[in-house]
Amino acid sequence: MRGRYPSALSQRTLEKRGGSPVSRGAAITDPPPPRQLDKTAKAEWVRLCRVLAGVLTEADLGLLEAVCIAFSRWRFAEAQAAKLKSTWYSDSRGTPHLHPAVTEERRARESFAKLSAEFGLSPVSRHRVAPAAESGRDELEELLA
Repeated sequence: MRGRYPSALSQRTLEKRGGSPVSRGAAITDPPPPRQLDKTAKAEWVRLCRVLAGVLTEADLGLLEAVCIAFSRWRFAEAQAAKLKSTWYSDSRGTPHLHPAVTEERRARESFAKLSAEFGLSPVSRHRVAPAAESGRDELEELLA
């Protein structure tokens, strides 16, 4: 995709009016992984929760789950493709085709890359992610109170 990443319509409307974007809620720390995730996806969940500390909110957990599932599928497909003798095969007419395991690995990798960019996990998208609101009062408020 070329050009700037499009901002949400509500955010553009608020910026025109001089307002700030709507708060996403308080940041959460160390949410437990969903039960339906496999071992690889759970390990990625724990890793990403550490990386996204201070940014992750309750509203983000569904998308984080999708990122972890895409990661797990990518790793599984990568392992299946590595077992192949050749990434190409010929059909009955002798026409060469890319093996389905390689295609699935590519799709899973692209899906993971697109979803993880939503959390600012790529170098290009990192500047778009702002920290979530603090759940308590900050130090300055405590000093002034």
